[in-house]
Amino acid sequence: MKPSSLRYRFDHVVHAWRRRRTRGRIERLYRELVATWDQAAFRQQFRDLWDPFETVLPAKFLNLEVWLREAIFRYQLLALPDGRPLRVLDIGAGTGYFLLVCRHQGHQVLGLDLPGEPLYDRCFEFFALPRIEHRIEPGQPLPDTGPPLDLVTAYMTCFNYDARQQPWDVPPWQALLRDLRGRLRQGGRVVLKFNLEPGGLQFCSPAVTRALTQAPGFRCRYFLDYALLKAV
Repeated sequence: MKPSSLRYRFDHVVHAWRRRRTRGRIERLYRELVATWDQAAFRQQFRDLWDPFETVLPAKFLNLEVWLREAIFRYQLLALPDGRPLRVLDIGAGTGYFLLVCRHQGHQVLGLDLPGEPLYDRCFEFFALPRIEHRIEPGQPLPDTGPPLDLVTAYMTCFNYDARQQPWDVPPWQALLRDLRGRLRQGGRVVLKFNLEPGGLQFCSPAVTRALTQAPGFRCRYFLDYALLKAV
């Protein structure tokens, strides 16, 4: 999975086309969602964290016009079925915007993340979203996530780095996918959206890419920086 590949460049064109095609639906859903909470209370809750300048810190996610719209677009890309509530787990849920969109659309949601980041903690409290506080460790199972899941997402993954900021190799990914497969319904999906690895040349190594492709109990395909797995 490399941003320099021909496949990535082609997928980028498709991605841009899909964004344009869904712009109207994204805007309508954005306005619906923002109208569901008290705007003055929201500003008061996060006033001390707001930073109007471009930053790599979590405060950037308070720019709802960018990040809530991005969560809506991610939801649109998944084309989840209408009229049938799904059980959704978001790993590394951050502000919970993706779960907020899913809940608004009638799905049952659960986040999983570390506590201690004020923005994320306050967002989950403000939006009354359920969250399991847990650190993912290589080879260790996730905590109890309840009844079988229909969708597991992990956007802009950070859990797959060790204390030296080195990305996971193959065995931890194999262990995590075995664990997730045991929690998913038949036909359930896992959506992984990777960050660039240090050096900026790839999203994950060729060995990890092969391991995801060959993961037992899944069919896997790739799109941009996503690995899209379906339980079989």
